[in-house]
Amino acid sequence: MIRYKILRGLGGMRNDSPSLRLDRAVLERVIDDHLAKTFPLVHWRAVLEAGATEHPNRRTPGHRLLAELLSQKEGFAFERLFRALGLRDGDAGFAQIYEGLQSRDEAAQASSRELLEHVVPARWRAAVVALAEDGSSADRLAEGRPYYAPPELTYDQLVVELMDHRNDTVAALASYHAVEIGLTGIGARPHRPVGEELSGIGSLRRRSLQQLRDRDVAPAGELRDAI
Repeated sequence: MIRYKILRGLGGMRNDSPSLRLDRAVLERVIDDHLAKTFPLVHWRAVLEAGATEHPNRRTPGHRLLAELLSQKEGFAFERLFRALGLRDGDAGFAQIYEGLQSRDEAAQASSRELLEHVVPARWRAAVVALAEDGSSADRLAEGRPYYAPPELTYDQLVVELMDHRNDTVAALASYHAVEIGLTGIGARPHRPVGEELSGIGSLRRRSLQQLRDRDVAPAGELRDAI
């Protein structure tokens, strides 16, 4: 949220004062960082979808919420990426292209994708265009390899990894989903500390982790309601 507010604030300052000079080297590092953090979200959603297709019993409320949250995070990261690109190049139409990509008008989307290939600097072009496309996850990830090399990751491994994600909501939903699908043998493993998050997120994660511990101790016991 802070990154978003900074980029949005700088955009407003640039609109008010077009001559405002910004450090291009810093903006280029921001763009690289956003690409490196966006492609993992593409990968994780692909693993979630493939795993649920393979085993439909994984399509639980927790699975749906986790997939939607990762999709939302990808969308926010994509917007921040466009804001950073616009700041680096004095907009160059990035704001209008982003709006076109978000449009429900297929013609506007296609036009924006075409323009995107002409305005994004060569070093980022393939990766940015891949994020804007509706192609397969494999094709999109292939273009993002300079920024993220997808590791071999099973469905269960991903859920366990996301249980300790730095984002509290992601960690809470992954922990809840681990309870839903009956993962065992992970309750006693070290997890990052659970903070006092707002809106019940911290409580959901604590209760989910406790149920995983209880299940490891007494796997035949009944699962208590995690909500």
